[in-house]
Amino acid sequence: MPKTGNTGTIAFTVTGVTLSFTKIGEWQATRGKLNVSHLETEDFHELIPDDLADPGEIELEALFDPTEDLADISETVEDITVTYPLDNTGWAVQATLTGSGYVMMVGTPELVNGSVAKQKLKFFFDGKRNQSCFCCIGLQPLIDSFIVSIINQIIICCLIFCNHQFRGDILIKIIVISI
Repeated sequence: MPKTGNTGTIAFTVTGVTLSFTKIGEWQATRGKLNVSHLETEDFHELIPDDLADPGEIELEALFDPTEDLADISETVEDITVTYPLDNTGWAVQATLTGSGYVMMVGTPELVNGSVAKQKLKFFFDGKRNQSCFCCIGLQPLIDSFIVSIINQIIICCLIFCNHQFRGDILIKIIVISI
């Protein structure tokens, strides 16, 4: 069931930033690709995954309070924990995202009549201490249903592309690979 971001939190445990956050952006870790194409390669580049992944970053938005100092943009290593809202399905554990890194951008708000002043921050994970970790304990039912959905899509594709000659032993191999 879709859930709003209401009750989601972010905690800065080193500097103790205590802003009233209105937006905690999405987190994405990415892995680059290395081109291993050669002169005999045809049609498409041949690619392999890079050795290391980029641990990602999060954009934040907070209510601007002129009596508070802006977040520290120094070289201070910060530990953050993002806590996601509980779902209505009775899960007892909230998903969290934790990691160390730096505040890499702090901005002052736009000043517009009839609009609440909000400042922006950007935090990037350093991939070192407390390496970025998304704990999916509370999200396991969603992951399970996603895997089942993928398996169903594979079965449909096999039925279409294998000219309806689908064998049960292939299904078992697909399920084992997916788990």
